[in-house]
Amino acid sequence: MTTSKNSKLPRLRFKEFIGEWEEKKLGDVSFSKNSSLTSKSVTKNGNYDLYDANGIIGKTNIFYSKNIYISIIKDGSGVGTLRMMPKFSSITGTMNYIDTNNSNIFFIYYLMGLLNISKYKIGTGIPHIYYKDYSKTNVLVPNISEQDKIGDFFTKLDRLIELQTKRVEQLKRLKRGYLQKMFPQKGETVPRLRFTGFSGEWEEKKLGDLGNVIAGGDVKKNKLLNVGRYPVIANNMKNNGIVGYYNDEFKIYNSSVTITGRGNIGFAKARFYKFTPIVRLLVLQSEILNATFAEKAINNINIYNESTGVPQLTAPQLKTYKIKYTSMNEQDKISKFCSNLDKKIELQEKKLSQLQDMKKGYLQKMFC
Repeated sequence: MTTSKNSKLPRLRFKEFIGEWEEKKLGDVSFSKNSSLTSKSVTKNGNYDLYDANGIIGKTNIFYSKNIYISIIKDGSGVGTLRMMPKFSSITGTMNYIDTNNSNIFFIYYLMGLLNISKYKIGTGIPHIYYKDYSKTNVLVPNISEQDKIGDFFTKLDRLIELQTKRVEQLKRLKRGYLQKMFPQKGETVPRLRFTGFSGEWEEKKLGDLGNVIAGGDVKKNKLLNVGRYPVIANNMKNNGIVGYYNDEFKIYNSSVTITGRGNIGFAKARFYKFTPIVRLLVLQSEILNATFAEKAINNINIYNESTGVPQLTAPQLKTYKIKYTSMNEQDKISKFCSNLDKKIELQEKKLSQLQDMKKGYLQKMFC
């Protein structure tokens, strides 16, 4: 690939192509169609998928076109969302089909994804978007050979992202399956799946009887730093809950489990470092429970669903929840297994993120 700084040339380009891209209106290289199909076209044993604005709504024996089209949601909350439609698919009148005039359909799809056409939506109630408005957008396009090359490149990259996404989802399903079998379910006292050498029933106790539960305090804003020695952790799912650092103090000094008290109530996370919890974050410290084991056990009891309608989980409330636990040796074994599985998931998620970042970077550089 080669690079360029010319405004009518992409910054990154396949080496066999030269010359400036041509400026046109989106409507010069594409056109819109509407499907006349409705939800009445749904059948139980149809051969083709029937879509509406939210996705597949069923099967149909009628197909709108044998071509591949770009579909755009015309109204509702997802207005302006683009999707590649497979051959023989059918959609309702809530969407537009976009076809091309002497252009590569995949190139136009990725080009339109960079245009942010949702900015053309109108309406104060249910928002709408119309092709006649966004088709006036100025775009730069190369010759059809270069379009084919770019379209094929991003199609293959999307396929890699799709496969990597499936790998992550498969590992997460595997993890959920193991957790269901490695912890006793409701009404049971032994797990359905167990490591060799362990037997006997698990005990059940309240969290308040298994350790010390404390609530986070107010943040010391005068001490809070962007970079420091000891994390300050809030009731937050982003950035592992870390909102800053203290340099000279911490409240929790050994392995523990944080539990969210607001929002996504009852989400547990094992911590193995010194930190300070702040308001609405709860902390469990126990000498009877392995922190990783406790994390999985607490997440298994699904506190949020059991507390429907309760806006906040307090320390006294958390203490009353019961979990089932086993010997420390068996806890350690389960924790090691789960930690290794979590590391595999994290590694695959990192690879997925890298592919997504790669695509974003290429999109920015390979289009004018």
